[in-house]
Amino acid sequence: MAIRLPTGTVIVGIAGLCMSTTSAGAPTDPVALDALDVVHEAPASTAPSPEEAAERLDRVPGGTTLIDEPRIREGRAAHMADALDGTPGVFSRSRFGGDELRLSIRGSGISRTFNTRGIRLLRDGLPVTEADGNTRTQLIDPLSARHIEVYRGANALGWGASTLGGAVNIVSPTGYTVPPLSLRAEAGSFGYGRAQGRAAWLGESGHDAVGSIAVGTEDGFRRQSAQETLRFYGNVGIQHSDRNQTRVHMDAQDSRLELPGSLTREEYRDDPRQAAAAWRAIDASRDLKLGRLAVQHHLRLTDADSLQLGAFVQHLRMDHPLPFAQIDSAQEDVGVSLRHVTRGRWLGRDNQFIWGLLAVTGRERQEQENRFSGVVTRRNNKASTAEIYAENTLELTSATALVAGMQLSWADREEDVRTGNAPEGRRIYRGASPRVGLLHQITPRLQIFGNLSRSLEPPINGELISEDASLVEQQRADTLEAGLRGRGERSNWEAVAYRAWLRDEILLVEDPNNPGDTLTSNADRTIHQGLELAGMARLPLDALTAPGDALEIGLAYTLNDFRFDGDRLWGNNRIPSIPQHVGRVDIRYRHARGFNIGPVIEAVSRTAVDFANSQYAPGHVLFGMRAGYHSPDGWRLFLDGRNLGDRRYVASTAIVARADPDSRVFNPGAPRSVFGGVEWTW
Repeated sequence: MAIRLPTGTVIVGIAGLCMSTTSAGAPTDPVALDALDVVHEAPASTAPSPEEAAERLDRVPGGTTLIDEPRIREGRAAHMADALDGTPGVFSRSRFGGDELRLSIRGSGISRTFNTRGIRLLRDGLPVTEADGNTRTQLIDPLSARHIEVYRGANALGWGASTLGGAVNIVSPTGYTVPPLSLRAEAGSFGYGRAQGRAAWLGESGHDAVGSIAVGTEDGFRRQSAQETLRFYGNVGIQHSDRNQTRVHMDAQDSRLELPGSLTREEYRDDPRQAAAAWRAIDASRDLKLGRLAVQHHLRLTDADSLQLGAFVQHLRMDHPLPFAQIDSAQEDVGVSLRHVTRGRWLGRDNQFIWGLLAVTGRERQEQENRFSGVVTRRNNKASTAEIYAENTLELTSATALVAGMQLSWADREEDVRTGNAPEGRRIYRGASPRVGLLHQITPRLQIFGNLSRSLEPPINGELISEDASLVEQQRADTLEAGLRGRGERSNWEAVAYRAWLRDEILLVEDPNNPGDTLTSNADRTIHQGLELAGMARLPLDALTAPGDALEIGLAYTLNDFRFDGDRLWGNNRIPSIPQHVGRVDIRYRHARGFNIGPVIEAVSRTAVDFANSQYAPGHVLFGMRAGYHSPDGWRLFLDGRNLGDRRYVASTAIVARADPDSRVFNPGAPRSVFGGVEWTW
């Protein structure tokens, strides 16, 4: 059973506490239960409910997390890092304080400090990730999600993703699942302001629609870190019959984000709010304009047999001045998908079979002017990816299920230089990614699982050419994973351990001759291993306070152990940029009348900034406080205080081969800040 993060908590647990709570026999106080959304008036739907998602995640023999909408909307929701904070196995940090994030799962794309590789970002099962595997997390507004499904590692194979990091699936609201009208406003420190309006419509014939527009502005806690965003998301559902639905999704975004750059250790200690001089001098920024149209058709062939077809087109423009170059690009991606789920009997046992295919192609036209030489390089990069996958779940007994799957992949990467003398090349990558897992229900409330899988990751186009001008190999990983899950009347928890043996891991390092640019290489052998713990307990306080009052305790811990394995240059050093230990405690007192308050504590160990492991960013402990009120009349308030001790800390780092006093690798975290918001629904 997949762990479900309840409202306002981020969870991970101590097994003794959770097991003792699991065995409690008293029924849950009904006052604490959220009202159920009616989502099945239209039986065929491209957007499953959180309850359906939880059931699906329960059948995955590996680490998964479900993040529901109340948790997303209960505090500040500026970007995906706010929504994913505290999810075990996930490292999610704003690089410079804005919407540009550093996102990694189980060390995926570990040395890629901008954008994301090794994680497939999906909206309702269709990729937002580009054709070459590059993901821009700032394209997703967390307020446009009904819930978020996180599949760590090969556990995303049921959605066709076979990468080290797995997948994050954003499930959209529909006219069936949200109120007819809602307005939300957020404001806070450093000139932060954000407003969202959302409207939904449900027709008598079963058709529905929902639309959301959000505007945001922020001065930033560092100089040269202001941003402005305008985002629209909407979808229209056409209900042809009880078994037949088409849904059209539309995204549009205009994002203007200043970049302050990383600091040296001395600059960080002197004034963490300053911008790197070279970045400020040229007004470094990442300005994006996005347009996206997607169509999905869901057909329920029988009560146990469903087919989903999808297609999307996405256009992105980027204006990206950096200290080493002025980059302008335009990119188009087009893709189609098919996913077929059938349930029945096989060998006299209950059986579920999923198969599907995905084909995506993209083209990027890029112009890059080097600020040092004045040379203008024009590229016409192309990428295509085709995958076919299948996964079968056979109930061996009433308590045991065998899960086996396979993905076959084909990827074409081409970097075509039209002007200039930069290296170019083309390579086709192929491979198979098998997976086998076992799921056993020890008791109705305790589950043990494990799986063995292989993942393959070809380089994205920007990584295709290595530092010696050869073509990069695709990354391979064999991963062994095992874990336990428990669910009780007032608690749930999950403990997962994994070890991945990697060959040809794709690593990036800053180019010492072109500061701000990167060089790519393949490591020979590396190891990624870790421990992911998550748990939540809800303790009734009826005997001490008013009936219906409760104390929620959410705990989260992730151990990240990523290192070279006998490397000729770096030996067994740690791979830098992600801390080894990350822990989080979220305690919330919830009053029966809708009021809640409690502290949030996060502890992070020190982080290496170079392959030589010669310098580290210091560890830190941050203290925050959250409070809120949810009125039965349809409005809510929240107050979100962060780093209330005003601790100076490093939120994320850049990466160099061997750090020296002049290495710009430190990205400061935000000082003391307070955010508040109000939301009305009708």
